[in-house]
Amino acid sequence: MNTIILLAVTGIFSMFSVIFRQKQLALPAILIAFILALGMLTFGWIGNYDDILNNMLIFDNLAINFSLVIIFISIFIFIMSQYYYSDDIEHLTDLFALFVFSIIGGILLVSFQNLTMLFLGTEILSIPLYILAASNRRNLASNEAGLKYYLMGSFATCFLLLGITLIYGAYGSFDLTDIHTALLRKASLRFFLTGVVLILCSFIFKLSAVPFHFWAPDVYHGAPTVLTAFVSTVVKVAVMGALLRFMAFIGNYNSEKWVILFMLVSVATMIFGTIVSIKQKNFKRLLAYSGMANVGFVLIAILTAGEGSSGYILYNLTAYSIASILAFTIYSTIKSQTGIDTIKGISGAGYP
Repeated sequence: MNTIILLAVTGIFSMFSVIFRQKQLALPAILIAFILALGMLTFGWIGNYDDILNNMLIFDNLAINFSLVIIFISIFIFIMSQYYYSDDIEHLTDLFALFVFSIIGGILLVSFQNLTMLFLGTEILSIPLYILAASNRRNLASNEAGLKYYLMGSFATCFLLLGITLIYGAYGSFDLTDIHTALLRKASLRFFLTGVVLILCSFIFKLSAVPFHFWAPDVYHGAPTVLTAFVSTVVKVAVMGALLRFMAFIGNYNSEKWVILFMLVSVATMIFGTIVSIKQKNFKRLLAYSGMANVGFVLIAILTAGEGSSGYILYNLTAYSIASILAFTIYSTIKSQTGIDTIKGISGAGYP
C-alpha cells in the first residue's frame, strides 16, 4: 500500500508541476519514485493498512512479484517516452501522470481480494489508456485508435460488471473469502459459473486473445508508439497477474471446464497470431499479432497451474516486455528520422 501511495503522490506532482513551472522535474521525480517503490516492495515495506483496506487488497508474494515487474518495466517505458516526446512537450507532464495512474491500476489489479477492487483496478488501469491512445490529436489514426479502444474496452467492462453482479447475487458478497466459504456448500453454482465465464471473457479481451483480439492491431497501429509499448508490456503483465489470482480462486470448481476453455483460447490465439503476423507489412501490426501469439503461449501455464506457474509466467513476460520495448524504441527512432513504418522499409537498418 505504501507503494500505491507513493506513486499516487508522484502522479499528482507530475500533473501540477506545470503550474509551478517545474516540468523538468517531473520525469526525474517519477524515476526516483519507481526506484523507491522497487525498494519498498523488495524489502517488504508494504505498510499495515488492514483496518482501512478491510481485506479488499492482499499483498502476498504474487502481488509483490508482479508489482515489481510492472514497475521495473515502466522505468524503461518512461525512458523511452523522454525521447519519443522530445519534440512535443506541451502536455508532457499530464501524459506522464496518466501513465503513473495506469500503473497504480495495474498494481491494484494484481492485489485484489475483493471483486470491487478487481473492477476498480481494471478501470484505473484502462481509463488513462483510452486518453493516451488518442493523445496525438493531430493524427487521425490516433483519434481512431482512442475511440476504438474506448468502445471495445467499455464493452469488455460490461462483461466484467455483469459477471461480478451474478456472483454477488448468488452469494451476497464481493469478498473472495466469503464467496469461497459459500461455494463449499455448493450453493447457486449456476449463477457463479455464468459470472466466472463473463469475467474470464473480460480478461481475454484485455489480453487481446482470440476471440476478443480484433481491437489490438488497430489500436497498436494508430496509438502513439510509447502507449503501444505500454499496452503490450505493462498492461499484459498486470492482467495476467490478476488472471492468475482469479484462477487460483476458482480453480477447484469445475476445473475440467476451465482447462477446456483455456486450451481452446490458447491454441486459437497461438495459431491465429502466428499465421496472421506472417502476412503483415506494418511493423506495429506485426508486433500486435506476435503479442497475441505470445499470450497464447503464456496461457498454457494457466492450464498447468501449480506452485511454479507464476514464476514461469513472470519470466516469460519480463523477457518479452524488454524485447518489445527495445523493438518499439528502434522502430520509433527509425520512423522519426525516415518516416518509414513498414517492415520492408526497416529491413537493413542495422547495416551501414
